[in-house]
Amino acid sequence: MESITLGLSPEVRGTAAGALHYALLRTAQAPAPADAKDPLIARLAAAQTGDLDAAEAAAQRGQLEPEALAEKYLAERFKDKALTAPLDVLDRISPPAARALLYQALRRDESPALKAKMVSVALARARADGMLLAVAPIFSGPAETIPPSAALSWFATDAARLFYVTGAVTRARAWHQVLRAAAPADAAAAAGDARLWHLAMLSGETGTALDRARGGWDRAIRDGAADPAAAVAYLSMLNALIAAATGADPPSSDAAIRAQAMAAPAEKETGAGALTLQLMSRAAAKRRVGETAALAVAALSAAPPRELSASTVSAAVRALWAAGLPKDARRVAIEAAVSNAPAPAGG
Repeated sequence: MESITLGLSPEVRGTAAGALHYALLRTAQAPAPADAKDPLIARLAAAQTGDLDAAEAAAQRGQLEPEALAEKYLAERFKDKALTAPLDVLDRISPPAARALLYQALRRDESPALKAKMVSVALARARADGMLLAVAPIFSGPAETIPPSAALSWFATDAARLFYVTGAVTRARAWHQVLRAAAPADAAAAAGDARLWHLAMLSGETGTALDRARGGWDRAIRDGAADPAAAVAYLSMLNALIAAATGADPPSSDAAIRAQAMAAPAEKETGAGALTLQLMSRAAAKRRVGETAALAVAALSAAPPRELSASTVSAAVRALWAAGLPKDARRVAIEAAVSNAPAPAGG
């Protein structure tokens, strides 16, 4: 208040928390505490930070919008030589700076093939760093300017995955069709098509092309993961998500529930409380949409995405579907599928 009324330099003392402190910090244009626990103030601190590492971490937690992170990427300064040949210097700078460099270079280059290469590299690095969900909306913009074509079939897997993740289903399917057209004569394209089966299924796709990819899906997921045990656990999660996101009937008897529980790998991750899950299931059964959505948010907030148990995620997805929110159920399922994918083979 002193800063606002007397024109003094803003100074934050003590703990900042709550809507009033948030409003005062914004009005006084004071620096928000970087270690704030309050979600609103933490979001404000993330928007103010000039540290790319901190900004990306905030984006990963949902405290910084993709548009704000993109602005921070654009604010980074690079020499013209680096912007002209960005792929040559990526390993000499930090991962966030590398993404910023690629993003700026993408906005300068007009060649579809070079743009596809830079997007592909950016996505591969983001997947390895666990940042794909946070940066996918940023790189989807430049990727939208690349027309799907047979000449870029090598890029089709990355492009389809990117657009499935960002919800641009029509564009995802256009790139997926490029992949399918190349699959009969290209083993890598066939594997890519199979590996994308669950994302296509979770997006609501049906048809014979999807059915053909199902046959090699399990093997493609196992072969595409660096850790076979992680791939098996991931497959179990994906099957649960697909069943939940397509409205498949849940187990109807105690024997079926026990059999399903014995077949699933033991969960080491954190799950939502039993009461939350029970109330969510009841609300969904009575199609109380707002209550179901609120309880789903509570269940999914029990832990960070990669630390959340598969049973909790699939329960939330099933509840959203049952309550009449299939689009939201699919979006949650796709995000869970992407964020929990094991490290890919080869890096």
